[in-house]
Amino acid sequence: MFIVIEGGDASGKTTIINKIQQKLSVNQIGPLDSVNTVILKSPTSPFSDIWKDIEENPNIDTLTRFYFFRTAVQHDVNTVKHLLSNNFNVILERYIYSTEAFNMTLDEIKGVNNPDLLSKEHVNYKGILKPDLAFLLDISDEERNRRIFQRAKEKKKLSWWERPDFQHGLNEKLRIISRREGLIRLDNENNSIDDVLSIITQTIQEKSKNSQIASIVKSLQNLRNN
Repeated sequence: MFIVIEGGDASGKTTIINKIQQKLSVNQIGPLDSVNTVILKSPTSPFSDIWKDIEENPNIDTLTRFYFFRTAVQHDVNTVKHLLSNNFNVILERYIYSTEAFNMTLDEIKGVNNPDLLSKEHVNYKGILKPDLAFLLDISDEERNRRIFQRAKEKKKLSWWERPDFQHGLNEKLRIISRREGLIRLDNENNSIDDVLSIITQTIQEKSKNSQIASIVKSLQNLRNN
């Protein structure tokens, strides 16, 4: 099973991933456990080793930046496919949805008008592995800004993409993409972490059960046809 956890900055992805890891360690997510499940954060290596140089540099032209992260996503896909072929479940933090939303927002912020350079003209989901389940952790602009500024105060640093105007655009696009691609939106502001975790766990278990039933039905049909 391939599962994606999406969300903008400060939406609680890391917290949820850590909670999932705890549940896996005590076998509380049905068919998934700490042995048969791998948790990854995008971009995976080797792109994870160099992405900070790209992320921290707002002067890199937007199309170069887009293709770096689009290539990183394709590498993530190959990594996930390899793990799935070896009977591992994969939980990936962030996927192509963030790449599309982030770079389209960056185009707007930078005022890119040339169609040849716009990220949206280059977005292509061909070759992208569709997750079995994808969740979008969502919070309001007000709560997001509060969390980001609190984090920036602790780190004594506010990155350029953490600005309220950028975050607003990014998360509006993530919501649009979520509806288009069928992500499961979870309110991670008005619901407790445990409630959100419970929804994710139950959804995974139901998906697994339905997949098993579908597999049995297909096997019976094949036997009947033979």
